[in-house]
Amino acid sequence: MSKVYVGFSQIHGKGVFAAIDIEEGTQILKLDDSRVVTDDNPLQAEKGEYEHHCDYIENGKVVLMQEPERYINRSCDPNVYVKAISGTRYVYAMRNIKAGEELTLITVLMAMATASGNATVVVQIVEKRFILTSSIFPRRSNSNIYRF
Repeated sequence: MSKVYVGFSQIHGKGVFAAIDIEEGTQILKLDDSRVVTDDNPLQAEKGEYEHHCDYIENGKVVLMQEPERYINRSCDPNVYVKAISGTRYVYAMRNIKAGEELTLITVLMAMATASGNATVVVQIVEKRFILTSSIFPRRSNSNIYRF
């Protein structure tokens, strides 16, 4: 039985929702990073491949996210995070998630990654708060809005 399904989102278009109750710390999805986007292997709009479905990962690698992960929306109060283990990325529950609840990733990290390009972005997790620094935005942001 799948832990998630894609459905209509109040946040934006489609979203990913918990099919069952999910406990904090549970691995929810294994991300499929097999579709690498390059100049020789570009996005193909006729196949429904669009830039907003891409993820920008280490060393400038761009991957086309597959279903269902391409539909995980962003939030200032996220309930999931992505963790890489031995080169494979997984989605984990940051807190308990009830069946029917939409899965969301943190907005600020996505915005920083998109806005920063080649800049250095450092995120530390200290006592369940993010401490965010960047070479573009050098002011430290110490927020408890983003909970783990």
